[in-house]
Amino acid sequence: MGALITAGLFAWLYKIKEKDVEGWLASAKKNQQQADLTKQDVAGNTISVPSLKKPHNSHGI
Repeated sequence: MGALITAGLFAWLYKIKEKDVEGWLASAKKNQQQADLTKQDVAGNTISVPSLKKPHNSHGI
């Protein structure tokens, strides 16, 4: 019973705005495009990976 009351209060108090939904959809579309590009790279193209080596400096650090 308490869960139903909590869910009802949450639904009544929390209003989703249209601009929020548009932002979420735009973000999801961008993420999907990036995932598609990654799949293409993994499928056969060479992926460039930056070097993880630390640069040497004159202080020997």
